[in-house]
Amino acid sequence: MDSYIRRCLLEQGYIMDEGSTQEWDRLYNHARYLFRDKYRQHSDRVIHETRFLADQFDQDAKNRQFRTSIEKLFADLGHDQNGKVAFKPHLVKDLSDVIIPSMLANTSYVPIPRIEYQDDMLELVVENAVLESDNFMPNVASVYSENFFKWGRKTAGSAQKQTFEILVKGVQMDMRDVGYYVRKKKGFPKIQDHGTLDILLPGDGFGVKMRMSTADPKDVAHRFFRIDKVDVDVQNLNVKFTKSKHKLLLTLLKPLALRAVRPVVKIVAEKVIKEQGARLDALLWDIKQEADAAAKKVYEDPSQAPSMYERYMKAIKDRLAKGKKKTTAAAEEAAKKKQKINVALTNEKSLFPHVLLAGSVTSKATEYSRMAKQGEQWQSPVFSIGSATRSASPPPPPSIERKPHKFEPSTKAAASPIGGNGKAPVFAPALATAPAPAPSSSVGFQNGGYGTGNTGNAGNVVVDGYGATSTSLPSNPHALNLDGM
Repeated sequence: MDSYIRRCLLEQGYIMDEGSTQEWDRLYNHARYLFRDKYRQHSDRVIHETRFLADQFDQDAKNRQFRTSIEKLFADLGHDQNGKVAFKPHLVKDLSDVIIPSMLANTSYVPIPRIEYQDDMLELVVENAVLESDNFMPNVASVYSENFFKWGRKTAGSAQKQTFEILVKGVQMDMRDVGYYVRKKKGFPKIQDHGTLDILLPGDGFGVKMRMSTADPKDVAHRFFRIDKVDVDVQNLNVKFTKSKHKLLLTLLKPLALRAVRPVVKIVAEKVIKEQGARLDALLWDIKQEADAAAKKVYEDPSQAPSMYERYMKAIKDRLAKGKKKTTAAAEEAAKKKQKINVALTNEKSLFPHVLLAGSVTSKATEYSRMAKQGEQWQSPVFSIGSATRSASPPPPPSIERKPHKFEPSTKAAASPIGGNGKAPVFAPALATAPAPAPSSSVGFQNGGYGTGNTGNAGNVVVDGYGATSTSLPSNPHALNLDGM
């Protein structure tokens, strides 16, 4: 079968040839002979055991409850009270107003690992920053669209253009007790400080208003879309130092620093959004170009024609590989400038292992990592973390037992291997006159599993444990039985 399938797939024109049909008929007849004649008892037993297993799986109480719940869910989602298929618009509202907000609310807190930066001028560490799930989603998000379409005959020409205005606001931030370490190694003033601070973005929080439009046909810089305008609002950004070696100095300088920082953050954010939009547009255009180039090769070699899905997937993989090379090149360029950016989960992988901030999550993770490597046996001290006591009376595991069930071998007579044309099957022309094998030991079945039974000829099978049943196969062990197939 493997050779036949490979030949059908790889040999051009073979699937349309009459020889492939004859080969399929030969394989089909041979398979029927093996499963329904020569090894009929074995195949029947495998089918019986499979059906019994599926029936027991269906009778399990937990599986029945799960199936009933799933059926009720899909019935409630897609059917009305009369049982007819119907679209329910309020379910979309439930998804946006109930399900997604509940998922975000149950996520609670998402910790950010220790972030480190180092160059010739500055050393910076930020740790214990935690994002709250309530701040993931904006309070307000709206999309306003304008569509223009013109159709013209002959030389008048046709045109179309879409414009979107996206407004997002209310992305708030409330990160408390964020640990920091800063060291300015050059310039004036040289300063080294560590402590904790609060980063607040209350009220309307972070907001962005963006206007996008489809690219013009003659626009070379933009192919699919372009970002015409971006307006970012970070007026409520505030930083409060709670612990510091120079708290008085930083408190006095904070208003001046924030007055200078807010415009910079606004300009940088707007620039980043525009650049990322242009990069996405260029990436989509490159993927389309590579997919179209692969489609042109189909005309050169139709036998190796990939599908549209394969073309686009290959183009995406190639672009990702190129992106990794660019990232590596950027890292090498940063290394030349002696710039290092690191995200550390433990102190072993930190650029500044000597910098231990108050309440450091990284230090706690390092302690647990070391505890996990201790211990003489499979259990380490990390299993004793926490205040929970050992369970006094755990419930016993359910007993596993073999459920009795009977298998009754088929006693139907096998059909003659001689077809209507008077010829033996094409798969084995010499099997019809083959002598019967000598008496041998065959497989029997006992209550505890599979045992050995003794048979007088190849046609007798002893079935013990499924009801003492004995049967005899036809005298010709190679007769072709077409029943049940």
